[in-house]
Amino acid sequence: MNARRGGLGRGLGALIPTGPAEVATPSPSRPLDTFFRPEPATEPADEGAAGSYREIPVDQVHPNPRQPRQVFDEDALAELAHSIREFGLLQPIIVRPRADGDVELVMGERRLRAARAAGLAVVPAIVRQTEDAALLRDAVLENIHRADLNPLEEAAAY
Repeated sequence: MNARRGGLGRGLGALIPTGPAEVATPSPSRPLDTFFRPEPATEPADEGAAGSYREIPVDQVHPNPRQPRQVFDEDALAELAHSIREFGLLQPIIVRPRADGDVELVMGERRLRAARAAGLAVVPAIVRQTEDAALLRDAVLENIHRADLNPLEEAAAY
């Protein structure tokens, strides 16, 4: 009468490991490395709709000729460059591949300019296929959807 009944799943033992503990890996040097593992830019990547993460030399990133933002606040760029020097570039730029092997910027002109001013040699990037017709749309949408914090929200963060 005390026979074990078969149930669903493998039991609590499957959730709690009983083997030797894994060796701890060193903590990432930058906050972004917590979420993304850098891959060399020379490796082929699947660049579907979602794109693929890579670290790309800044001299291989070409500006978007259809960039909707024409005026860049130099003080704001200097502030962003200072932040990048201190914390790194936390949000990757979005690029698309070019025929010559370099990439063209889709989104992130301010981040790229500030990264160059901060002296970064490589920048985190998401490489994805973006057609010419979608290039301007994506660049405009990024700027339209960005909402700055109001003064009260900014003050509360400190």
